Amino acid sequence: MLLDVVLPETDGYSVCRELRSQGDTPVIFLSCRADESDKIRGFDAGGDDYVTKPFSPRELVARVKARLRSRDARPPSRSSHVLRVGRLEIDTLLQRVTVDGRPVRLSAKEYRILCLLASRSGQTVGFRELCRDLWGRDTVRDLRTLTVHIRNLRKKTRTRPCSSRTHRDRERNGVQTGIMKTAAPGRHRHASREFHNCGSDRGGKCAVSEPVQTLEGWYALHDFRFIDWNVWKSWTSERRERALRELFEAVAQYRRAESEKRGSFAWYAIVGQKADMLFLHLRETLEQLNDIENAFNKTAFAEATRPAYSFVSVVELSGYTAKPGADPREDPEIAARLYPILPKTEYVCFYPMNKRRLGEDNWYMLPIDRRRELMRSHGAIGRKYHGVVRQIITGSVGLDDWEWGVTLFSDDALQFKKLVYEMRFDEASARFAEFGPFFVGRRLDEKPAADMLAL
Repeated sequence: MLLDVVLPETDGYSVCRELRSQGDTPVIFLSCRADESDKIRGFDAGGDDYVTKPFSPRELVARVKARLRSRDARPPSRSSHVLRVGRLEIDTLLQRVTVDGRPVRLSAKEYRILCLLASRSGQTVGFRELCRDLWGRDTVRDLRTLTVHIRNLRKKTRTRPCSSRTHRDRERNGVQTGIMKTAAPGRHRHASREFHNCGSDRGGKCAVSEPVQTLEGWYALHDFRFIDWNVWKSWTSERRERALRELFEAVAQYRRAESEKRGSFAWYAIVGQKADMLFLHLRETLEQLNDIENAFNKTAFAEATRPAYSFVSVVELSGYTAKPGADPREDPEIAARLYPILPKTEYVCFYPMNKRRLGEDNWYMLPIDRRRELMRSHGAIGRKYHGVVRQIITGSVGLDDWEWGVTLFSDDALQFKKLVYEMRFDEASARFAEFGPFFVGRRLDEKPAADMLAL
């Protein structure tokens, strides 16, 4: 199986762990996350290989064939597909469950729950984690459904599903949740009742963490391009000159939108092998960004480029530091941040990021006051670089694979390293942040671009 790390409503690590609980299907992770810690997480989750993007299709095919050869060379082992917990035995190959040798008929969902619990025998499994593994979410309705399935499993197996009981535990967000844990026989009625009482102290309902309100401004497109140097060098000088003229005409058109206050534009040469150029657009609507993208693809210059990476988002301000009782849109400073003119600094740094949703380090389960406290501390570090580094935060939840994009601007590229390094020690980043690839570039205009493309 080829498995991406970034998936909607869950992640590849969780999917891989579930696959491992049910069999030994070879899993190769494909991801743009190239950090050593991400690779280690992939192997710890049960992955057989980890390939970072961009990759060669021929290399990927070779890796797949190698994994299949390795699997076929292994002698079959019954223990590799049989889970035993006390008197309970699960044959994941035949999908057969027995208790003391007696066959047990289960529904598909009951079988899946049983396999998940049996694979983690002796461990503490939170109901939220179990719900996310099963349905990709953890709502009150999911909990009630899970409780019914657990009750049915106890009846059908006449033993605890994974040698487990339920007790109450207070997580860091202050919400009391049911946890599946090891139990002695004869406690099922009491355990089932405790598992059902999963809520907070307010009416016995499962608390939902309060989302912070956000303000949105211009839409953003980070369009990263490779230059196909073989194509560019194969053209005649006349064709290259014609392509450059079209490129410069397009850039002039992008800049007119800025002078007319309908958006903003910046152009950069990217350092390193991840891309060659970045066209950064801010516009009023997604349709305008799509029109820009299509128009560029029709130019002669686009024939000598290839897409490297793109990021679609919208300029965003969160309400963590908002002034109570004030209308933020009437504040000129807020309006300038929602509809910014891109700084004309010498250097740019861009990276996408997520807030972690892993065990106790789940940003979205923290109370809003705690999140507000962490973001104020986080913002204090950024304010130390005021006047040296300018940042624009864009939100991409529902628009792209990552949740936010961070674009930094400075006349001193070294300040990017200092700022990001210092923020890594802040709790909001150290515990709750996951970072994507970093792109660093220098500003382009017609003269540096012509020099860059000259042969």
